[in-house]
Amino acid sequence: GLARLKLAESYAAVMLHERAARNYELFLAEMPPPDLKSEASQGLGRAFIALKDDARAATALATAFDLTRQDPVNGPAITVLYGETLLR
Repeated sequence: GLARLKLAESYAAVMLHERAARNYELFLAEMPPPDLKSEASQGLGRAFIALKDDARAATALATAFDLTRQDPVNGPAITVLYGETLLR
């Protein structure tokens, strides 16, 4: 559950992007609520960007974008990140 999300975030913080991506994927497979799904999808997208896998990053960020489209706090940052990924 939530421990796996925190583990993924910890791996990302120390630049272990493959491990971060795997743990974000495992967390998302648990079907978390939308707010946590958005957070994990954004983290997964960032991990894939770091791994130079723009196609998988765009897929993850599309999920985050859909979930935060109306969110005035998180929506703009995800929109920019998603757009930049699509333009690569």
